[in-house]
This record gives sequence, structure tokens and C-alpha cells, in this order.
Amino acid sequence: MLRCTVVGLAAMIAPASFAGLAIVWDIETDWSETQNPNGVWTLLEAENPLPHLDAWQMSLGGWAQPQPGWAESSDGNNRLPFFFRSNGSETFANDIGTGDLCVHTHDPSNGVGNGDSDLRWTAPYDTYVRVSGEVWMGRDIGRANDVSVQLNNVTLTTVAISSGDVWSSANPRDIADGGSALNVIRVAAGDTIDLHMVRAAAAVGDFMVFRFRVEDIGCPPDLSNDGEISFPDLNLLLGQFNQTGENLPADINDDGTVNFADLNLILSAFNLPCPEGA
Repeated sequence: MLRCTVVGLAAMIAPASFAGLAIVWDIETDWSETQNPNGVWTLLEAENPLPHLDAWQMSLGGWAQPQPGWAESSDGNNRLPFFFRSNGSETFANDIGTGDLCVHTHDPSNGVGNGDSDLRWTAPYDTYVRVSGEVWMGRDIGRANDVSVQLNNVTLTTVAISSGDVWSSANPRDIADGGSALNVIRVAAGDTIDLHMVRAAAAVGDFMVFRFRVEDIGCPPDLSNDGEISFPDLNLLLGQFNQTGENLPADINDDGTVNFADLNLILSAFNLPCPEGA
């Protein structure tokens, strides 16, 4: 599996060059302390890329060593949201490992004038992708966050995490929540997929750990492998309709059943060629 570890690689190569390659953009691999935007990734408050700080809460504390990251200020009342890769020197009780990627979500008191936190992936070319990731609270002090995946600001899935729940570094919560909505997503160049992380209603923002990956999966609705989505693909799907099991070719969204969800994926792209990058 080829992993995009060179910033901007996908944007610099012609889309057709990606045919047949398994490209994965993984924020853990691609994390940067120097660039935002960083290739396909942007760390945002609302629609605004965050600046870098060498030490967050330098005066207010919380770390034995200066913790770098991305926020509007170090100690001001606009210091949230704050994205960072943990340096492992937190002085408060936590469930954050050294090297974990974290965000402290926005709240009105410490994020004055700021919006919510978004990790944004921007499609470098037309293709189909699968999105995956995991989240959990960074500490247990009675707070909660909501996490959603959004395509062009339209919500696809939402999960909740909170103090006292079952989710932890040993048992992280899947952002797909067991569903198939993130398995097959058609994107055009410039489309955005956000991991949107916010404090729960009436709650105070708090630390959470996140993992987020976007994988180029080619053109799964093209069951006939002829480069377009058309009647041969529809006929193949109808021949397996309502079948269940593993590794069914017509189970496009990989949920274990050939059903209307798979049919919709074909019909939504019917008579269209596969994306150039797929």
C-alpha cells in the first residue's frame, strides 16, 4: 500500500497516474508542525486555518515541557480550538499517549470570536474514497464532544463521546459507528471531507484524541470494469440483489448485503465514466 507521506504529492501528479494505486492519506503520517494547510489537510476554526504556536498555555500550564500546536493564541481567551500532537508531558490526568493527535474543542469562554474545530481533507482529483477513523475523550472530567464526518459541509455520520463512556485509548470509538455511509464516497477535485469536532450541547469543550484516514478506492460501482457506470453494472447488481455474505462483488458499500444502498450508488453515477483518478 502506497501512503501519501510527501506533502502535496497527489496534487502534483496527473490524476490518471493514480489508476490502480492504493493511496491513503493518514493525518497521523502527514501531520506537520510547520504548514497549515499541509497538502490535502487543513486545521480549521470555522473556515480559518489556524496559526502555529511553539507553546500552548505557556503561562496557564498543563505541560511539563512546551507543547506546540495550532491555535489563535497561547494564553488568551481565544486560545480554542487547539490542535496538537501530544509530546507526552501533560501534567493533568489523561488518556492521551505520546504522539497522539488531539484537539481541545471550542467553548465560548476560551474561544472568543472563534468557530468550531475541523480537520479538513480536500480532494486533489476526482475519485471514490473510503473514510475511517477513531475518537475518544482525552480525560474524564465530566465533559462531552460530538464528532461528525461532513462532505462539503453536509453531515454523513455523527457519534458522541463523553466522560464516563466506554470509549478510550484501549477501546476507541469508530467514527462510522458501524454504518456504511463512509465506505464509498464519490468526490470531485476540490470537494472537502471534514472531521467536525465540537462540544456537546450545553457542555464545555475538552480534549479529545482523533485518528482520520481517507483512502482512494478506485471506482467500485464499475462492477463490469469497463470504465463507466452503466447497464452492465446494473445487471450484475440485480443478479445478486438481496444476497448476503462476504466478498459479494455487487456489495459496493461493503455492508454485507446487496441492497438499495448499492443500487443507489450505481444510479447516482449512471452513464458517467469512472473518475479520471479512479
